[in-house]
Amino acid sequence: MSKGFEIVKEKVASTIIGGDGNWHANTDKHKCFLKNENDEIISHQYECMLYLGYDHFAVCNVMYNVKYFVNQYSADDRYYDILHEEYKVNNSKLKWGVIRVNRNEQGIIIPGAETMVIPYIYDRISENNEKTATAYSNGKLTYLDIDRDSENYGQQLVPCILERAVPFSTQYDGFAECSINCRTGYLPRNCKAKEYIDGKELLTASQAKYLSKYLNSESGFVLDFDTISTYFNLTGIRLQKEQGHSLVKRKK
Repeated sequence: MSKGFEIVKEKVASTIIGGDGNWHANTDKHKCFLKNENDEIISHQYECMLYLGYDHFAVCNVMYNVKYFVNQYSADDRYYDILHEEYKVNNSKLKWGVIRVNRNEQGIIIPGAETMVIPYIYDRISENNEKTATAYSNGKLTYLDIDRDSENYGQQLVPCILERAVPFSTQYDGFAECSINCRTGYLPRNCKAKEYIDGKELLTASQAKYLSKYLNSESGFVLDFDTISTYFNLTGIRLQKEQGHSLVKRKK
């Protein structure tokens, strides 16, 4: 099935209130959106878009740091009454989130029917491997799960506290090198979403190496208890492989 879209950035019609209090055309405004093969717009407009794979996109919009926002609404009044004294907007920022486009039974994208998978809370989001994305906030990083079949879908795999976050399967299939508090280790792609993690909980390079081999059905070595225990704590999966005293190849 073809992707059926192209990310474009074009000028869009917008209107602003000028210094004279009248409406004026804003001719410098550009927005990103999706177009299909027929050059038809099939998504909402965003400040920027980045394709993450599997019909998911990192998108950003202007977000406002609102200290107070009070509104009143009644059935007789279709408008929000914003109390001027309590509506204080600080500097606006571009914040990133993740959307997913949806398709009909024929595999064609349904125009304007995006699903917001992850809200606009990150400073930046970039693509990753293994149906994940890398997110950045306040100088730290995390991995986002964008696998629709995963129980962690739309969540952070770990808190946004990583100092380094290498893409999955760069060195060992199914594992990513990362660091927490200057301690480097490896995170399995199938880890449970965790609200707390310490660098001591990460797998070592040697453990990730042999776990990757084990999970890819290679043989000729044994996993020690620490490796099996650490993997279980991260994933909830207890391996049934024979346990040995060292993480080395067996001598033939």
